[in-house]
Amino acid sequence: RAQALALGSPSSRDSGRPGQRRRPTMAATADGSTRALSEGEPVRAFYHAHDHPQGYRFVRLLDVPPEEGGAPRCREPVLGMSTGWIPATIARDWKPQGGDDMVLVKFRGSFDDAYQEENVVHDMYWEVRRNLVLPVSSPLPPASLSLLVVRWFDYWNKNTRSRCHDITNDSMLRDVLLDRGSPHEALAASGSLEVYTAFIRNSGDLASVTPAVVQAMRSNNRVGMYFLWPVQRPAEYLDKGSVSEPALLGLMERMEANGMRTCWPHPSRLYRQLAGKLWVERASQARPDLRVPPTVRVDVRRFRADALGAAQAMIQELIDIRTRRGGAGSGSPESFLGVAKLGFSWMGEGVRAFTGPRGLVGVLQELLRWAPDDGVCLVQERVANVRCEFRLVCSRDHARGPDAVTWELVRMQQKQSRGDANFLIASHKNMTPAEAVRDIFRGNSRALEAAEAEVKRLGELWLAWFREEGYGTPGPAFRLDFMVAPSAQGVEIWTVEICECGGSLCGLATDARTVATTNECMLGQNGAATALGFPRPLPPMRAAPVPVDERSRNRPASCEASSNGLFGRLLGFFRAAFGSERGQMVIFWALLAGVVSFWSRRRRRLQLKSAA
Repeated sequence: RAQALALGSPSSRDSGRPGQRRRPTMAATADGSTRALSEGEPVRAFYHAHDHPQGYRFVRLLDVPPEEGGAPRCREPVLGMSTGWIPATIARDWKPQGGDDMVLVKFRGSFDDAYQEENVVHDMYWEVRRNLVLPVSSPLPPASLSLLVVRWFDYWNKNTRSRCHDITNDSMLRDVLLDRGSPHEALAASGSLEVYTAFIRNSGDLASVTPAVVQAMRSNNRVGMYFLWPVQRPAEYLDKGSVSEPALLGLMERMEANGMRTCWPHPSRLYRQLAGKLWVERASQARPDLRVPPTVRVDVRRFRADALGAAQAMIQELIDIRTRRGGAGSGSPESFLGVAKLGFSWMGEGVRAFTGPRGLVGVLQELLRWAPDDGVCLVQERVANVRCEFRLVCSRDHARGPDAVTWELVRMQQKQSRGDANFLIASHKNMTPAEAVRDIFRGNSRALEAAEAEVKRLGELWLAWFREEGYGTPGPAFRLDFMVAPSAQGVEIWTVEICECGGSLCGLATDARTVATTNECMLGQNGAATALGFPRPLPPMRAAPVPVDERSRNRPASCEASSNGLFGRLLGFFRAAFGSERGQMVIFWALLAGVVSFWSRRRRRLQLKSAA
């Protein structure tokens, strides 16, 4: 299968994928020659899994010895080299005449794809650029970077949403690893990049990723990148892309102990603090100047032993923290308004509002249903009159200095949360300054300026906090989120979240984050660049282009024609009148179904009447 597909023509479903390569013009090889190559000649050639013409991602396995014919299935996960130099033989004579720069080689070794549709394949035919084919006697180009990419196995899914922050969307990984400003774009053309990829199906696979991969790497600049969501749930309740928190953090720690730096999302010590929300309680109680609402951590064992008693004690503790800060009272504990937040949860799924002790018991029973006894869950006082969120989308800017950070302030609209129509959280929609003045600050532009200045002042305090806590300046990217609560006395700003690298970019393009990630990878253990030209300046943070809906782009012509008929006009009218959000589309289809049902019943009655 691998041999046939590697030489096949691109399939129709592979439109726009990296396997469709243009034929480059003649280029000098790395050893300075363009001499002819004879069939059967041993060489070393540069392999890149994404060049498969039908989009498969074969890796050269680490733990399966080469042998003739197909080998039995290796144990999961599929782990091996996806980019780098591999021993090969010339599969067809090549001569420099004719301008064709592609050489057909036969890569030696055992290969497998993430989906493991058949047995492991021994040897694989591939087309490689002539300048990336070297005689075995020639030295390989120095490896400037060796990457370990640990990712979810299902790269060919239909998810096209949340491209900047959903790790199950393969386009997110392409933006970071392959596209403009990425390590591949910077290093692959010279053959100085090496990538090992582990395709993970479950938490158990992580134990199979051992330090042996570190020992196999050519470069002294070894970097780990982990595109998975750590959660605190039993295996049977994990969603796509999710793995056990102890398993993932344990893997990161093992690799770091063996000399591999973590550049995505963050080193394990900092990542545990951010993903688990462990920083919130401590900052709330020890650093009131950072403007974190009063927060306590749930004692899960105590709560399970005496739910109502534990809830009453936590609410009283929050009231006491507020009193020590000099805050005004807000009535009895029964009317206390708060928010429960589950650590190691993603995309707002672990946030619930409550009122009073019994309300807190209800939301904690929901959030802690699958949590272990040492699970992380916080209870926080709810900030009143929050109208929007201001966010600082940050990228570390090594080109401007070792501790420099470039940020862009974005203003986020709100939406209703799950289960409580009176509790609003940030949506994915942002606002322009003019819209914020009009909708949030009642036409007062000075109030907007004051709020933005306070957000940036707090941002500087948080950068100092990272350094004081021993984390240094976080990289390659992160986000600081603040709640904005206008009042008659002014505007209150509260810190609501520190989002780890890989969170939503709030409508901004991925370019700056990608370049920041590459810079982070290219600075070795001592902070010195491992290749010329680094660190690179960050591109401006700009609004992301509106994505093309894949379903519309690939829609057959017959569907395009039908959109101009009655159905298309009805759909266009509905979108113009009510917008184009998913919920509104559900309403549209429900109305359409009702109309169809009505006419079907009416037609049936007429048929029965005619028969009678």
